[in-house]
Amino acid sequence: EVENNGAWAEALAFGLSGKNFDKNPWKTHFGPMGSFVDDEGKTHYFPDIVGTPPVVVDHWVQRASSLKHPVLVARYADLAWDFAELIGQKKRDPNMARTAIDAYLKSATATFRSEDFYRYDALERALKLAILLKDNERIDSVRTEYMRLHRETIASGKAFWWRAFDRLLLDKNSRINDEERNEIIANIETVVKLRADLTSKAFSPHEVEEAANRLIKLYAREHRNEDVKRLNLAVAKAFEHSASMASAMLAS
Repeated sequence: EVENNGAWAEALAFGLSGKNFDKNPWKTHFGPMGSFVDDEGKTHYFPDIVGTPPVVVDHWVQRASSLKHPVLVARYADLAWDFAELIGQKKRDPNMARTAIDAYLKSATATFRSEDFYRYDALERALKLAILLKDNERIDSVRTEYMRLHRETIASGKAFWWRAFDRLLLDKNSRINDEERNEIIANIETVVKLRADLTSKAFSPHEVEEAANRLIKLYAREHRNEDVKRLNLAVAKAFEHSASMASAMLAS
C-alpha cells in the first residue's frame, strides 16, 4: 500500500494539468486532463483525485523541500498548496505558496524553460499566488521579471507581445507603475505600426486588429477619441489591403 501511494503521488503530480480546464470539478489551479461521460450519464475525470490519501500532500511537501530543480520545486509546492484542503484535509500553508512563487520565478529563464510560452505561464502563476498572499515584495519581483521577458519578446519580434498588456496592465493588483504602463502601451502601438506596414513581410491584418482592439478599449475609457479613430482606420486599411490580394470570395 505504501508503494502504491508513493507511485500514485508521483503519477498524479504530473498527470494533472496546470492549464485552465473549463470543466474542472475541484475549482483548483491544477485540474484533470479531460473527462468523459459513460453510458449511465456519469462524468469521469482523468486523472481523478477521488480516493487519494491525505499522505500524498505530505509527500509533495517533502519533495518541494528536498529537491533543487526550480521547475520541480514549483510543481510540488504548488500542488501541496492547491490540494491541501481537498486531499490533505488541512489548512493551506502559505510557506508552500511562497516556495512555489520563488521557484516559478527562478525557473522562468531559458535555462530551465526553453519555450517563452512556459516562461510566461510560470510567471503568471507566480504573480497570481503573490497577489493571493498580498505579498507586495514578491508581486514586485515577479512583475520585474515579467517586464524583462516582455522586453525580450518585443525586441525579438516574437509572439506573446500581448501577454504583459493582458496580465499586468489590466490587473490593478499587479502594482504596475506609470513608467511600465506607458512602456507596454508604446510597445503595443509599435506592434500595430509594424504589422500594419503594407510593404513589410511582418504585415498581418489579424495582429493589427488584436493589438489595436486592446488599445481601443483602453483609449475609449480615457476618452481619447482621436486615437480610437486612428486605430480603427489602421485595422480597416490592413484588411482592405489584405482583401485586395485575395480571391473575390475570400476578399468578400
